[in-house]
Amino acid sequence: MRFSDRPACDGIDTELFFSEDRGKHTHFAYIKRICDTCPVLTECFDYAIDNLVHGIWAGTNKKERDKYRSKHGIIGKTVVPISVFNSNYE
Repeated sequence: MRFSDRPACDGIDTELFFSEDRGKHTHFAYIKRICDTCPVLTECFDYAIDNLVHGIWAGTNKKERDKYRSKHGIIGKTVVPISVFNSNYE
């Protein structure tokens, strides 16, 4: 994923965007305010819709993105972590 500008979340601890408590993000309102000011909000949203990512992306949670995909007939792609490809399997 490449952005032409720096995202508003640049420099913020990424754990904030992926920490959940019983499926609910405890800092969702704070994260949403950050995302609302982001110059790459559209690119981030498109990436999160095209890929089945976890956490908060473009001010949306998984449930909201799943609903959007369903409404628009979009099937997201599974993202495989790079660590899988960096394994020393022989």
